[in-house]
Amino acid sequence: AWALISTGTASGSATLDFTGFNNSIYSSYKFLVENINPATDATDFWMRTSTDGGSSYDDGAADYDWAAVEAQTGQILTRGAASATRIILRSNSAIGNASTEGLSMEITLYVPGDGVLVTMVNFAYLTHTNGATLHSGHGGGFRDSATAVNAVRFLMDSGNMDTGTIQFLGQVK
Repeated sequence: AWALISTGTASGSATLDFTGFNNSIYSSYKFLVENINPATDATDFWMRTSTDGGSSYDDGAADYDWAAVEAQTGQILTRGAASATRIILRSNSAIGNASTEGLSMEITLYVPGDGVLVTMVNFAYLTHTNGATLHSGHGGGFRDSATAVNAVRFLMDSGNMDTGTIQFLGQVK
């Protein structure tokens, strides 16, 4: 069973941060991203993690690894990076900011509070891009160190998030 922990609503927001991790109650976590529309055209959607309850979010050059496969009209794209400063959840710098464009996705975090295993992330997304093209993709990533994660931050690579919501859910043990 999944329980709603909190909801974040973008309204010209530079970041949406989520704390409320409680590993004695939840075994994994899910984020439902609904219609994020960036202020800046042609941007990426990023995620960073925290090990200090959200006082700071890790952005070192070797904090994360990630990879994704994306289908768009007429082509398949692969993306990824080792030793990155963030996990890019939607790549190709193409999330559009028109009223008919934006991003929706589902993100799952596994073993974030373990401290023995690395925190793993799985994601799937749909986006209508600044070129009026539908993109569908999935991918994954992980934090490079086996440190207990207890907060997550979402942000655009440039500018703010004008509209949209993110629901934070926990899978009850």
